[in-house]
Amino acid sequence: MARSIVFVPGKSLKPLPEVHREYLWRALVRGVSRYDAAAADALAGDCRFLLAAWSFAYYGKHGSLDSDIPWIERLMDSEGPSEPDVAEARHWSKWLTRSLYALGDHVHWLIDRLPDPRVKEMIRDTLRYFGNVHGIADRVRGIVKAEIEKARAGSDSVCLIGHSMGSVIAYEALWELTHRDDRPARIELFLTLGSPLGMKYVQHKLLGVRDRSHRYPAGIGKWVNVSAVGDLVSVDERVGDDFAPMVTEGHAGEIVDLHQDIYTAFRNERGLNPHRSYGYLVHPKVGEVIAKWARNE
Repeated sequence: MARSIVFVPGKSLKPLPEVHREYLWRALVRGVSRYDAAAADALAGDCRFLLAAWSFAYYGKHGSLDSDIPWIERLMDSEGPSEPDVAEARHWSKWLTRSLYALGDHVHWLIDRLPDPRVKEMIRDTLRYFGNVHGIADRVRGIVKAEIEKARAGSDSVCLIGHSMGSVIAYEALWELTHRDDRPARIELFLTLGSPLGMKYVQHKLLGVRDRSHRYPAGIGKWVNVSAVGDLVSVDERVGDDFAPMVTEGHAGEIVDLHQDIYTAFRNERGLNPHRSYGYLVHPKVGEVIAKWARNE
């Protein structure tokens, strides 16, 4: 059976697509191997991995991965988070910041008064995207849709992975394919990592939100949403409650949230960052989800 994975990265400058794709794929295969080595070998041998590289269109330049490569290699050589990683992810300061942002999600004027600059930057980028400034959202979704359709054309089964803001873009690309382009794509597995889709702040701006009869994308077999402890972007770690009508109305087969005891282990010279995509991809729980998709389970 021919299979394809489409990965939609999150915000911020990304390296050249060929470099970015290499390290993302290696991290993904490593995560699958931590759950099932045989499944990882099979995946590495017969699965296409497509990168929806939208960041250059959004920011107008590439970033560099050089300073992170030693840390990514260290992450892939490890067997999981250390005790200090777990302690840092559970530190009261992260719990307090997350709680404040959860409050800000319901009282939006508080957001600009909250402390973490990374989350504020994410919100600013999200506003630019949702505002479709100079048509930027249309261009970005076009890049993602092209990769989805490329995957769908050559595969019997497609897994679409969206990290961070990339999960929002992936969701809206599926919505456009369904309702604007009249080319709904069958996605056997929609996997979101560190996603802000659980936030009311984001949900109120999604395509289709005010159209009761065309509110959701269609054709999703299974949606699995994974949120790590200490991730300050996935403030509300559950999407199943907010998007439950997708299941009852037949747009998705099921929605599963994985967030309890999920500890990611990416760290660099600035310390632990539970939100980074590499930390999610090497996690055995994420590997399990991908392995089961690859085995039609």
